[in-house]
Amino acid sequence: MKLKIRTLVLLFITFISCSLLSGCGTSKLAFVEYNSNIQEFDRSLFYGNTEVMKGADPCMIYVPEKEGDPDSGFYYAYVTGNSTIYGWRTKDMTNWQYLDAVFAPDLDTFWAHTNFWAPGIYFDAEEEIYYMWYSATWNKYSEFKSHHIDLAWSKSPVGPFVSFNDGTEPLINFDKIPEDHRLFEYRDNADVRPNGYAAAIDAELFVDPQTNKKYMIYFYSKINKNKMK
Repeated sequence: MKLKIRTLVLLFITFISCSLLSGCGTSKLAFVEYNSNIQEFDRSLFYGNTEVMKGADPCMIYVPEKEGDPDSGFYYAYVTGNSTIYGWRTKDMTNWQYLDAVFAPDLDTFWAHTNFWAPGIYFDAEEEIYYMWYSATWNKYSEFKSHHIDLAWSKSPVGPFVSFNDGTEPLINFDKIPEDHRLFEYRDNADVRPNGYAAAIDAELFVDPQTNKKYMIYFYSKINKNKMK
């Protein structure tokens, strides 16, 4: 699968770097010390919206203006939900339009029912497809609240996103990964399985601009069922 990032992250980093390194006429980075006693900081470095975009763990992309496409020219944000993923969009970073559920699988047949967390969106320009990584609690291991990573896709940033596979199990299924796989190289002990279940959240895709290699970054942990009460 060839995925290409269309986000503002690299542009943002470049802008900040140029502003700090060259904009102030010095080679030193600007630094504002946070005083933990009085909890004050330089508020001029931050921008606050006048309206609230409700939701946790947001990710964001910009869809460039395209003639004849009413869904272009917006910044899109996607946020954590309970049994769905919600979307918002804006053109001025202040006035947000609520898009409702952009990903809402059939919970009667889907592998997960709850805790649809931390979506990440990536646009493949060649395929013109929006891919959404997210994690959710697998019904199979619901008593341990074990999260697994899955993938959904859509031809439009407003959705609806649909599951990348048949929806009966997450795309990244640790049950099918051998114990000696390099994925488990840095586990803290040897009882990830069968005495415990693997769990993963907060997936992000990174495409190296130098090599075009694709990496997934995520938080991985184990849940020892022998310690669960």
